[in-house]
Amino acid sequence: AKYCTYPGIGVDVEAIEREKESALYVVNKVEKEIYRISNKTPETFNIASAPQKRNVLFGYFRVPTKEMILTDKGELPVDINALKKIAKFENRVSSGIFEEDIQDTDGSVIVSKDELNKMKYPVARLLLIHSDLTKNISSYYNGMLNNTVQGVYNPQYKDGSTDTWRSTDRIQITKKGMKYNMCVYNSDYEFADADYAAEEFRLAVNASGDPVLIKMLQNPENDAHTGTAAKVFNVEPQYVV
Repeated sequence: AKYCTYPGIGVDVEAIEREKESALYVVNKVEKEIYRISNKTPETFNIASAPQKRNVLFGYFRVPTKEMILTDKGELPVDINALKKIAKFENRVSSGIFEEDIQDTDGSVIVSKDELNKMKYPVARLLLIHSDLTKNISSYYNGMLNNTVQGVYNPQYKDGSTDTWRSTDRIQITKKGMKYNMCVYNSDYEFADADYAAEEFRLAVNASGDPVLIKMLQNPENDAHTGTAAKVFNVEPQYVV
């Protein structure tokens, strides 16, 4: 069976709803800023659309394409890694486009006006924030609320798409800080969060004795996928998106 339901996990429904409300508040502010600086409206720019993001980034804002590695379909990338790379471009002087920090409901700064004004393409940073928060809302907050009854969340473990057949549930891939806020447990228990950290890959490297892979694992900053792609395409790792 693809799904197996186990005894539930105590969660703080009000905390989840507060997190969701805060995320929606920030998403609304970010969307307004994206439309403002791109001279678009919700009717002319669907932020969730990759083709429309591509048109805005490389058409309207004229983001340089020289160092961009095209997708398998021969298109300019607009994924998270590409947006992070675009967000690193800086102005020599502050643009002054933004007059206020973007804050959440409790006043915490999500991204400051100074940081945004320093960026040459701040829309990329805003798109990253939007992507992260909308994912939290749809995958985590709504998913947990829809599967919670009387304060008990019922995990639905399903097989992953890899050959390992490892089972996952949304609470496993929820950010650690969110788990602390959302899960309820009494003084008889401790809250623990563990990860296999690419267990199968580490076992394979150990068995092979490959010096290149061993060196790669010894540095926590290295990423096996990025390193492999860099060698395959004969480019520096920073150019892999």
